[in-house]
Amino acid sequence: MPEFSGSTVLRKLRTSPKLCDLPVIMFTAVTGVEDKQQAFYRGAQDYIRKPFDKKLLLWSVNQILRSRAQRPKHMDLQEALRHNSGTIPDELPRQRSVL
Repeated sequence: MPEFSGSTVLRKLRTSPKLCDLPVIMFTAVTGVEDKQQAFYRGAQDYIRKPFDKKLLLWSVNQILRSRAQRPKHMDLQEALRHNSGTIPDELPRQRSVL
């Protein structure tokens, strides 16, 4: 990306109240093990090196969606804080699976 690195974009997503839990798959031509570890540490759900196999990408997306299917719907940071403080009921609608 010409203006930002993938790590910078990931950091912005993870610090955004609205996008903090958005699933992220990093695509890169970088081959270093440390870069992969840093991506996971910063909150990426997967790290795929270019060139990549389409089947691997589809498998990864499906795994991420399956792992999130039983989680409550996305809440922005303020909503999550209110929910965890007990000011809104625990019964929240569950996110529908897209699979």
